[in-house]
Amino acid sequence: MRCRAAHASDREQVDLRFFPGSVVVSLGLLILVIVCSEPAAGGISIIATTGTNASGVTDAEFNTLSAGAIANDGSIVFAANLTHGPGGVTSSDDEGVWLFDGSNTGLIAQAGSAGVPDLAGANFDSFAKVAISDSGEVLLRAALESGVGGVTSSSNQGFWRYPAGSGALVERTGVVSVPGVPNAKFESFPAALQTSSNGRIVHNGTMAKVAGGVTIDNDKGVWSYSGGVGTMVVREGVPGSVPGVGTSTFDAFGQPSINSNDQSLFSGSLKLGGIITTSNRLGIWQYTGTSGTLVTRAGVGGVPEVGGANFVTFDHYRQNNLGQVAIRATIDLGNDPGVWLFTGGSGEMLGRKGIGSVPGIASANFEDFDAALVNDGGQVLVRGELQVGPGGVTANDNLGLWFLDGSGSLVLRSGSGGVPELPATNFSDFSNYALNENGQLVVAATLEIGIGGVDSSNDSGLWLIDPDGVSRLVAREGDTLDGHTIASIDFLGGSGTNDGQSGGLNDLGHVAFQATFTDGDSGLFLFNPLDADFDFNAQVDSFDLLAWEAGYGTSDGASQHLGDADGDQDVDGFDLLAYQREFGSGVTALLAAETVPEPATWLLALAAAAWNWVVRRLRLSPSTTSLRL
Repeated sequence: MRCRAAHASDREQVDLRFFPGSVVVSLGLLILVIVCSEPAAGGISIIATTGTNASGVTDAEFNTLSAGAIANDGSIVFAANLTHGPGGVTSSDDEGVWLFDGSNTGLIAQAGSAGVPDLAGANFDSFAKVAISDSGEVLLRAALESGVGGVTSSSNQGFWRYPAGSGALVERTGVVSVPGVPNAKFESFPAALQTSSNGRIVHNGTMAKVAGGVTIDNDKGVWSYSGGVGTMVVREGVPGSVPGVGTSTFDAFGQPSINSNDQSLFSGSLKLGGIITTSNRLGIWQYTGTSGTLVTRAGVGGVPEVGGANFVTFDHYRQNNLGQVAIRATIDLGNDPGVWLFTGGSGEMLGRKGIGSVPGIASANFEDFDAALVNDGGQVLVRGELQVGPGGVTANDNLGLWFLDGSGSLVLRSGSGGVPELPATNFSDFSNYALNENGQLVVAATLEIGIGGVDSSNDSGLWLIDPDGVSRLVAREGDTLDGHTIASIDFLGGSGTNDGQSGGLNDLGHVAFQATFTDGDSGLFLFNPLDADFDFNAQVDSFDLLAWEAGYGTSDGASQHLGDADGDQDVDGFDLLAYQREFGSGVTALLAAETVPEPATWLLALAAAAWNWVVRRLRLSPSTTSLRL
């Protein structure tokens, strides 16, 4: 059952002046002993919506919003476009980056506004990528307006960091600042922004061949930055510099990633010649600082658990803070795709096309895999496709999400098993997913049309799944949100956290997502799986009661941080009931249940805390105190 203390229409003021102390105690305990067996659905907070004021730009309005990147404290950074006209906004200053810090949204950077850190008189022109560290440091990959403040087309690209609101330049093209190569200048680097959870940046790039001894044979490399201080990790064309491959030299580098322990991971190709051929020039390398290790390489055998095989391509690779590397790759036995996990120099095969061993589906075979995500617990999550036929698999139920580490487990599957919170429906596909270090995952999925009332207007949604299998529907196409009907949902997926990828899921189960509505408007929202987690630490405890008490009586515009658990923008007794229902819940409860008090214990503790609050209110204001339900 789901508890219902009262409906909004039932609310009234309960004046404590007319109740003897014993009656007040009884009333408090009567309220507090209501126990719900179902988890709460979770709360959604509005971060920004189109057509509303864009903080930091007077009279301007948001026009379009991107999906945001979220930190562990619930802070969200996002890019947005402004509507032309209001506030005098034009095409030259209609882009910006904003930060939601947990309670307020503020402008970080705006195009065309002469606010470029360390470049007086320069203007931002556009923002390619934004990211945020767990300490709340915002990181930008941006382009500058050429012809303003001395900026030219060869010096208009860069990275910036905002550790505490004020910004600083990290790196820029066209200026003499290439770490490890005196007098050299960057010519280009990718639009992507690869950052760790503690704010490290890594990128590959190409140097201009005009100074510093840079030529076409040594102009490429990989660089990392910590606190704005740069280091050259590795460079093309340096003889004998390739770990695990003798006197070979690097020729090119794929997009690197970085974790919080200064480990950079990248694919690379070697210069042809001698023992290096087109079949063995590709590999994956991991560097800790400037010390590198070969993870694996094409064309030289050594495929874990597949004797006589060679790797051919490495399509996706991710690492965690422990240095474990998950790879989706193909081998030369019919170019069979598979997933491998490498730990400390040794590898294991987690799944492979056509050999059975599909967790949860006897006699079935995998056909293919998407990118494998790995978290700090060594869990590897992957979307897989099954072969039709073996194990009774059909074209309607051949897709799924699996944990492939250890003995493996099936998480979700198309065409069978139902959908959390939507009885009699089935999943059809899984388009995007992310994983956190606690084993929670968020997945954007489509539903099978024609059953359970599903049609083209409500066939997609976003789900959060806990390690114990408890699932929550975050939002669904066709639902009403902020007074609008949802047409589509998007979030930043593809991250296992701590792998260099910006993501819409943090380690506390908070989800940042974008919803586009049928009327053309859109918004950026924050989902907290616990309605009464007012301090956003993924636990409902006595500190949340203090937050509710501080916000009690707020009658308009209250956020979840102020104690609004039921989303009606005020803080009252109904929010206290939500707190009571969830007390003792959270990530700590999920992952370390032995530390959670028994129900009798936490009910008594909660009753005592609530009673103490009532007594304080009575003492502070004996003639007027009332408890509003």
